[in-house]
Amino acid sequence: MQNNCAGYLSTASHEFGHYLDLLHTHQGGDECVKRTNCEEAGDQLCDTPADPNLYEDGNSKVDKITCLYIGAEVDDCDNSPYVPDPQNFMSYSTKTCRTTFSPEQINRATVCLFIERTELWSGLWVDFATPSPLRFGTFLFPYKTLAGALEASSPGENIYFKAGTTSEALLVDKEVRLVPHRGDVLMGH
Repeated sequence: MQNNCAGYLSTASHEFGHYLDLLHTHQGGDECVKRTNCEEAGDQLCDTPADPNLYEDGNSKVDKITCLYIGAEVDDCDNSPYVPDPQNFMSYSTKTCRTTFSPEQINRATVCLFIERTELWSGLWVDFATPSPLRFGTFLFPYKTLAGALEASSPGENIYFKAGTTSEALLVDKEVRLVPHRGDVLMGH
């Protein structure tokens, strides 16, 4: 995220939405206003209105004061006028207007969180490379040693590696799953 956008909660929410598998409301082809292709076009969710892209060619199609759509586009399906939601975080609306996710967006993000992004809520983290005075095993405050994470782990728990290498000698006496954040985990001989 660019530094000049960091002060906007809506930008952080928008980008985190992408991390949780949410698409732009205008992404994925021209969506029909009457919702006849909502599962295949736009963001592929049927509770977000069709969106012609609220910011294009350097021009906003949203009034910055009222947060209302001021464009005049019509869809390619039957020339119905667009009535997008400028308050949706995943639109390209004015940053100060974006304040909501739809119920289907929340559902998709929740499914992604519990199926694809389990490292955000479960397991223990180890980071051999980044110094940290606090060691709780979380993403932000990871353990510095695998031994510390193993000692704190429960059988069957995930242990995630953020970065670095180690030459620790270990005896692993319980079933755990070692998961690299990026790349591979190479275990010794």
